[in-house]
Amino acid sequence: MKTRLNITIENSVLSQIKDYAASKQTTVSQIIEDYMRSIVKSPSKRKISWKSLTSWKRLKISTSNKI
Repeated sequence: MKTRLNITIENSVLSQIKDYAASKQTTVSQIIEDYMRSIVKSPSKRKISWKSLTSWKRLKISTSNKI
């Protein structure tokens, strides 16, 4: 069973991840679900660093704190 998850992210990040998903012929939801599965799958990956998030799948995300 699938459950809806609402997240808040910067517009530029959403735009980038949508473009990335389209280029891989998948969805943003599937990318997020796959990543979350990879985290919980291995105990050594439970601690997530910002560096790992920004380098994930070679997606460039702005690390600016501007909101």
